[in-house]
Amino acid sequence: MRYINNESIGTYKSLKEAEIRVLKRSIEEISDEAVQATLELINANDLYRGNEYKHLVEALQRMKQEYNTIPEELRNNYIWSVGSSFNSVAVNKIRNTAIGTVLQKITEGDDLDSVVAFFNNKVMAPTSFKRTATIATPKQVEAYRTELTEMGYMDSLYRRGLL
Repeated sequence: MRYINNESIGTYKSLKEAEIRVLKRSIEEISDEAVQATLELINANDLYRGNEYKHLVEALQRMKQEYNTIPEELRNNYIWSVGSSFNSVAVNKIRNTAIGTVLQKITEGDDLDSVVAFFNNKVMAPTSFKRTATIATPKQVEAYRTELTEMGYMDSLYRRGLL
């Protein structure tokens, strides 16, 4: 059996086909107006951490423009061509990302204020997104130290260089 990235060829093919279907749906179903409005929101700094997604939205915009100029019978070939390139891996899945939610909501006709509020407060809230470590207050740290001392583990933690 042959493998690509530790996956069988069948698994790899299936994943790639699903990715291409998502890209095709994104190009066909997300409106040009939604893409433009999203870029305007990002440029105005209205979307929290929107700049992280700007390159994806711009790439989708370019793909949509190219797709619309291609004859109908060649569009499937175009999707496979751009969807299989290394540079489009993230764009292939844009519909399933946080910024994809914004694009879909605008396409569905939601007003921009509610979309921005949803994105900033629910999807990308700084209190629940990309937290690098668990927050522990000084009081909690002291309680842990006391508990470890009572259990007799402090000496071994010092010996191992963990404290």
